[in-house]
Amino acid sequence: MASLREVGKYDGTVVFVTDKPGCISQGLGEKLLGGKMTYSDKNVDIYPGTGKGQVHILKVKKGRSIKAIKMQKTKVWQNLANAKIEHPVSSVVYTDTDVVIGRDLSSFMSYEKSLETKQHTVALFPDIGSGAWEGAENSISPVNNVHTGIVVMFPNKHSQACLKEWGIALGDGSDDPKPIHNFGASAPH
Repeated sequence: MASLREVGKYDGTVVFVTDKPGCISQGLGEKLLGGKMTYSDKNVDIYPGTGKGQVHILKVKKGRSIKAIKMQKTKVWQNLANAKIEHPVSSVVYTDTDVVIGRDLSSFMSYEKSLETKQHTVALFPDIGSGAWEGAENSISPVNNVHTGIVVMFPNKHSQACLKEWGIALGDGSDDPKPIHNFGASAPH
């Protein structure tokens, strides 16, 4: 949040999707949240924010695996309804928690806004990692090697259908997919 506001110069609405809302609010503190909570219900805590937009901490249930949290990006439009955003949302820039903003986002956000009228499904960056861990070391495919840690999503029917299919592929049709690995009963807890 500090890198987004201070380095990235982004002052719009921010939504955190988390199964640990207390950790987010305590970790950010009133300075980054813009003050004390202004609204709370079973789905969301809302703070004033430090710019033109509020900070919404959307509460989701703890999943069985990391896949359950990854599924949240495919539920962006349902999540926004629960987050109680008070203005129309023309696009969403989703970032994973490990994304740190390293420069002013003004030109990126202008470009992102220009995409809104083009009826794209989603906008992604190419993944420039080696991909060796996926067995893709020598075969770079523009379809398979996209980075999903930053995803721009648009509120059109094609995007919503794409996100629904992505959720089915990622979660095998479940909102809380089984863990990928089973370490057995002898694994430390």
